[in-house]
Amino acid sequence: MSAPGELQIAYGSHFEQRLRALAPARRTACLRVIDALVRRQATPGMRVKPILPGKHYNEARISSGDRLIFRITEGVLYLIDIVMHDDINRYGAGRPRQ
Repeated sequence: MSAPGELQIAYGSHFEQRLRALAPARRTACLRVIDALVRRQATPGMRVKPILPGKHYNEARISSGDRLIFRITEGVLYLIDIVMHDDINRYGAGRPRQ
């Protein structure tokens, strides 16, 4: 259960697999970003912004190369994927492309 004002978290097996596959330092950095989003305390360094053109998903910077793909709807933080910066365009049209 989350504290008042914090977001609930939802994610699927794809996200869990991606998170587990990260090296420990990269995983820790990702968890820090998730924690900040849950507490609604995103920092300027996270560069949270919608992914254009569809704006269906948002991205948050984990590191110079890694991005967290997510959505926030009705008080729930939906964790979608962890991708390299160059792979962001797969999420720009509204749904991930395979």
